[in-house]
Amino acid sequence: RLSDIHCALGISQMNRIETILKKRQENAHHYNEILEKIDGIIEPKANYDKNRSWFVYVVRLKENLNRAKIMQFMKSNGIATQVYFPSIHLQPIYRKHFGYKEGQFPISEKVSNSTIALPFYTSMEEGVIEKVCDTLNLAMKNEG
Repeated sequence: RLSDIHCALGISQMNRIETILKKRQENAHHYNEILEKIDGIIEPKANYDKNRSWFVYVVRLKENLNRAKIMQFMKSNGIATQVYFPSIHLQPIYRKHFGYKEGQFPISEKVSNSTIALPFYTSMEEGVIEKVCDTLNLAMKNEG
């Protein structure tokens, strides 16, 4: 159950949903414009003529890049990142009830082990996006 205050916040957000979605789409587009020029990154593809709810911005690292080292570099430079898109079959409930084990779905695991959620929020300024991208590029070069 939502509290009254959470309901009020939700209603106020719904009154400006189109503005919020447009700004988030612009942020994703700006990320894509920068990251498509950086070798080693697979940015999310999007059709900007369609409505998409960008609630998160996740990139995939190309093979042979150490995600943990890259994420640590980002953190040490003041940029929070998160692991994203876990392989569902390795979640405890699926392991317990269906007996799934690591290695059974190698493509899913490979993709899961190479994704990073970058900072992403509605009021993000272009300069912040550029700093995140520059730091990510530097992290990949220093990952060695």
